[in-house]
Amino acid sequence: MKKTIVLDTNFLIAQFTQCIDIFNEIAKIADTEGFAFELIIPSKVLDELAALAGGKRKESTAASAAIQQLKRKIAEGSVKVIKTQMPVDEWIINFVKMKTEERMKSQKTTKSTKPTATETSIVICTNDKQLRENLKKLGVRFIVVQEGKKLLYS
Repeated sequence: MKKTIVLDTNFLIAQFTQCIDIFNEIAKIADTEGFAFELIIPSKVLDELAALAGGKRKESTAASAAIQQLKRKIAEGSVKVIKTQMPVDEWIINFVKMKTEERMKSQKTTKSTKPTATETSIVICTNDKQLRENLKKLGVRFIVVQEGKKLLYS
């Protein structure tokens, strides 16, 4: 089953502050775990990166690099942008809930056998601690950038 991997803003920035090739590392995780995947970002991620790139914080250089990288990945078709007006974290949670509901309807499951987001094949790439706590409650798997230039899939 193909997994949908959602990239969050802070994850995209962390690849440059931690010097990790996230796209290569995600492919390695998928290969090790035995799944195909598609990469998506909510459009508001691009807005957040642009706001950070225009600032004077240390993340501005990383945000600029992430924008350039995403433009290339989008142009080559390896990352898909999903239009949204919602804030990124809110969109991610709603996306997970929507995909879980779609799975329930397609499998005609009951509330007592409600599938988790893990079963709907969603993986969220984020280093946002609060978002990860909310995602855990929904049964979502995620990938984080760890110290030591590694990605952790949990």
